[in-house]
Amino acid sequence: MMPFYLQKVLLYSPKEVGLILIPAAVCMVVLGPISGRLSDRFGWHILTVGGLLLGAAAWLVLAVSLSPDSSLGLIIAMLMLQSSGTGLFNTPNSSSILSAVDRSSYGVVSALTQLTRNSANVTSIAVATTVVVTTMGAKGVDPSLDAVSPDVADAFLAGLRLAFWLMSSILVVGVVICIIRGERAG
Repeated sequence: MMPFYLQKVLLYSPKEVGLILIPAAVCMVVLGPISGRLSDRFGWHILTVGGLLLGAAAWLVLAVSLSPDSSLGLIIAMLMLQSSGTGLFNTPNSSSILSAVDRSSYGVVSALTQLTRNSANVTSIAVATTVVVTTMGAKGVDPSLDAVSPDVADAFLAGLRLAFWLMSSILVVGVVICIIRGERAG
């Protein structure tokens, strides 16, 4: 949803939006291997919980502060924080999953893990889009992402904020699950 916000509300060009999103991607790429090494050394628990908390915090900040004139620095910082959380979470989470199965099942479990992640990514986009366009419709605006413009920014942002609240809440549920599950020996 952020590219729609950046392009259609803040009026950045597609090229500028691509450049704005690069730092967040770099955070994930850099932190993935680092979190793997840290997970091997200190265990996965703190990294999975910490990563989920970072992501939840980023979405929460965006949910309460996003406006038609939000600072680009804030947006980039929160996208970087969210991606850092994902980078910290993914590798240790995979490690925790693989530590719970026999070595002979690694291929199947890895495939299932990737299927689950990809399904969750696709589903989260669909849910966020549904929340945004439903909110736009409820506010009397054409419920379509094609309708997003500075003129309907308030309706779009109301939906976007609601979607970010939802995403943050889901990540907090993940934190609770990680804490309840606790660290287990492999």
